[in-house]
Amino acid sequence: MKFLSLIMILLAPKIFAKSYVIPSPFLSPKVEARLNNEQPWVRLAVSGEHFYGARKPEKPVIVELNRLTAIEDIEFLISTGVKNNGPYVNVLNASLVKGEKKYSFPVTATNFVSSYGQASIDISFKLKRACEALECDFEKGELVYLYIDYKGFREIAPIYEWDTMYGAYYLFRYK
Repeated sequence: MKFLSLIMILLAPKIFAKSYVIPSPFLSPKVEARLNNEQPWVRLAVSGEHFYGARKPEKPVIVELNRLTAIEDIEFLISTGVKNNGPYVNVLNASLVKGEKKYSFPVTATNFVSSYGQASIDISFKLKRACEALECDFEKGELVYLYIDYKGFREIAPIYEWDTMYGAYYLFRYK
């Protein structure tokens, strides 16, 4: 019995201490966009089978945009829900998915995530700098992965993925 109790104590952090990012509101994710700071945010239509938090790249929140607009020039604002079970105060970050790797890129605004959950946390970003470095193709679509980490990233670099933290995928593409 003591051995079983020891195993349960050692495995408890791996089983129960999960942190995650989910689209918010849950069934109708809020994604907004604007061309510059003088313009108001405009809500974008989204679609997809993201009912379990858009945790898989095969089932992202799909954001389809008009081909007449260069997606790289648009600033996006995404609302998320976050549950942080980690020991740190974390930061909501964004990364661009290329093949099997995810690359962090600078965001224009983000929030700190304290312990436990927060119903709504916003992040805003432009894809221009990331696309200049990593070559984007919005005809096929580009996956953006939102995740939490204990630091905010200001450079374009591969991210380290924690076993106990799950992010949310958003696919940006032309209609």
